[in-house]
Amino acid sequence: LTMCNVSAGRVGRAHLAVVATLAPLFALFTVKLLSQVLQSQALAASLAACIVGSWMIIALCVPKQGLDASKSNVLQGLAFVQGIMWMHLCADEIVAVFLAGGRVAGVRESLLGGTVMAWGASA
Repeated sequence: LTMCNVSAGRVGRAHLAVVATLAPLFALFTVKLLSQVLQSQALAASLAACIVGSWMIIALCVPKQGLDASKSNVLQGLAFVQGIMWMHLCADEIVAVFLAGGRVAGVRESLLGGTVMAWGASA
């Protein structure tokens, strides 16, 4: 629900509203800024205003039958950025799992750093 399927079909208003809500929250969560934004009243209000503004744009500018995602540069760009965010989040989690497994197995962190952890750092 954080990005649209841009390969085929139309994306309806409701799906766009969900994406407009979840995509910025997911992006902030991925770069570990969501808690800081929500603790600041000004930043939280700005985020909420951006989300409500995007709902208004969707309601006013998107036709009732939805958008053809394969022809929308905005939706394709959003899907690209969200895909990178998902890869970043998954790489961080995989590295954390390998690090924990290495500690349990007694493998030195320097050995893990030269092998498994290098993959996560390059992602």
